[in-house]
Amino acid sequence: MKVYLAGPMKGHPFQNQGSFINATKDLRAMGHEVWSPWENAPGGGFELIEYLRIDLPALLDCDAIALLPGWRTSKGAMVEYTVAKACGLQILSALTGKPLQESILQEAQELVYGPRQESYGSPTEDFERTAGMLRALFGWPVEAKDVPDMMICVKLSRRQQSPGSRDHLVDIAGYAACGEFFLRCP
Repeated sequence: MKVYLAGPMKGHPFQNQGSFINATKDLRAMGHEVWSPWENAPGGGFELIEYLRIDLPALLDCDAIALLPGWRTSKGAMVEYTVAKACGLQILSALTGKPLQESILQEAQELVYGPRQESYGSPTEDFERTAGMLRALFGWPVEAKDVPDMMICVKLSRRQQSPGSRDHLVDIAGYAACGEFFLRCP
């Protein structure tokens, strides 16, 4: 099977080269033909759009995408995953070569400590802003530590409307993790 290898690079020592090289070797030992960004754009230094111009056509020529740990924290890997999923490619773990079996809790943890925190700031900062808006808008005595509970209620309500959506459960787990911030930092 022809497999495209994806994962985080930016912010990792040597752009995560070791993980890419090891996973490529292991996947080939399992009998897969592997297309690795490290073999096709070594050293890098490109902007994301330049990588995607090279990588997306290669991805579309593959049967599967294999994802390295931390892939959800990578903008490029997220784009590649989304394209692969939309096109019906198999989604594999780069470590095992088997279908990716990511739990709801793993997905929530990666979101809370990765892209969400990058986008919105730490949960304490984000929820303090939200609590301030709720106090100003409604006059409620809301504190930042109350916001994760309120958001869990929103997701439970939405889950009643669309009970088959995995997204609601991921978000509930994520808001529970955010609530933990306030236990650690009262």
